Amino acid sequence: MQCGNLHRGAKMGEMVFILGGARSGKSSFAMKLAGERSDASFLPLTYIATAQAYDEEMRVRIAKHREDRPATVRTIEEPLYVGSALMALGESVCLIDCLTLLMSNIMYATPDFDSSIPEKRATAEDAVQDEVDRIITGCREHTGDVIIVSNDVGVGVVPPYPDARLFQDIAGRAHQAIAAASSSVYYMVSGIPVKIK
Repeated sequence: MQCGNLHRGAKMGEMVFILGGARSGKSSFAMKLAGERSDASFLPLTYIATAQAYDEEMRVRIAKHREDRPATVRTIEEPLYVGSALMALGESVCLIDCLTLLMSNIMYATPDFDSSIPEKRATAEDAVQDEVDRIITGCREHTGDVIIVSNDVGVGVVPPYPDARLFQDIAGRAHQAIAAASSSVYYMVSGIPVKIK
């Protein structure tokens, strides 16, 4: 899918989806791709980070990601409202990392969330789907490429806990929607990007 308007003779922006397992090289590949597209289009690079530092391990991970980003990259930390953040950006190449954490954040931010109650499950699912729709709309309105990173949580066994099963369902549907709307989709295998769309 193309999004945005023409800028300095560059092609219209594209939505790119990068999916893969844990430690498959998704973020490194996404940052490399975003940097190349930023240079080619003469647009600045904006990084939208969705992680929240709930514990020391996550604080360390976030700090490492910050260190790895070039100083020229503008960072926006937005754990819930990525679609709105994307729509508010000026012209730029945008890297969203990652969709998985965003979905988890939204699920647990749903009022009175309880995965064992069907109505509460449905509310969480709807909240995530609404945000995915906003991200897709944001891409259509954004000038510059939008690169979205997410973890493939659907290739393992069905989890034994209700929250994890619900999250696996939510993520699967969200990934299908993002992939369908994207111009390009890559699947990361041991650091190697495999283009599947």
